[in-house]
Amino acid sequence: MGKGTRARATNIARAAVQVVSFVLLPGIFAEALSGIGVLVAAVAHGSFSILLVSQMLAAIVTIVATVLVGRVFCGWVCSFGAMEDLAGAIGHGFHARVRVSREADRWLRLVKYVVLAVIVLCWLGIISLSASWSPWEAFALLATWPPDFAGALSGYGVGLALLAAIMFGSLFVERLFCRYLCPMGAIYAIVSHVRIVRIRKPRKACGAHCRACTSVCSMGISLGEADKVSSGECIDCMRCTAICPRKNATLGPVPPDAAPVVTAACAVSILGLYSVGSVVTNGLVQDASQPVATMGPDAIGRGRRATGHNGCDHRRRRHIRCRHDHRRHHWCHDVGLCRRHLYR
Repeated sequence: MGKGTRARATNIARAAVQVVSFVLLPGIFAEALSGIGVLVAAVAHGSFSILLVSQMLAAIVTIVATVLVGRVFCGWVCSFGAMEDLAGAIGHGFHARVRVSREADRWLRLVKYVVLAVIVLCWLGIISLSASWSPWEAFALLATWPPDFAGALSGYGVGLALLAAIMFGSLFVERLFCRYLCPMGAIYAIVSHVRIVRIRKPRKACGAHCRACTSVCSMGISLGEADKVSSGECIDCMRCTAICPRKNATLGPVPPDAAPVVTAACAVSILGLYSVGSVVTNGLVQDASQPVATMGPDAIGRGRRATGHNGCDHRRRRHIRCRHDHRRHHWCHDVGLCRRHLYR
């Protein structure tokens, strides 16, 4: 298979998985971030419960996948990343790409860790930041059917403006949010350093002055300086394995021709594990919440039951039912923090 055919096959497979992910689970990235927040808040409050696993499921599945095969979730499943790819393709069509210098790129990549640190401080209650600043929550509302424009505008006005700015910037810098701003990207980048399966590219087998892999990397990684991709920034887009004229770049033991199929299978597995896990954990939550199921219709969210409000401070936060979730209503759990309140 020639490099042109491999590149087309990779692009088609990746686009197909991204479309399926966007249709079925458009807000899974926001739920993964919320899951990390639930864990941090539960540990800080000393109130961890098995019932919280349902809220942490997206984070658990995506982090385990990152340990095994790297950031396949970011490159193939995340709907926010898919929209950035679309914006990047439009920008490429209009020749609007801007090259960021290596020095500036190195410093800008640290910004996402600052964003993550600020959010963690909010989860711990050390500082206060309104949820209206969240561009990923605004996107989660817009990515549903029908899109909740009113909810995004009223609840996440600043976040909506930031979302528009991010998408505009993505016309010029590929994967702008993923590179420099994504808090989950910061977590995945750290975890990815211990990934089991890596992209290998022995330099001695490369052609003289060949930088084909570096030129197509969606995350702007300089791939010609190592025999394997050790950067946590790699999102497994597989462009490097597709473009290499010598078939020198491989995903572990997987040959370049099979790389898009194997990576697509890994991405689909993430969706499948999350879906199956949702059914299982929802059943556990429902079983555990039977004693409080008699509270009437207001005690049941769509798809999940309330877990009881012992120790929950939802009254102080003036929210009983949280309406910001991208697919279903979530209720305050005994940790006292719902997804929206994690930022307050």
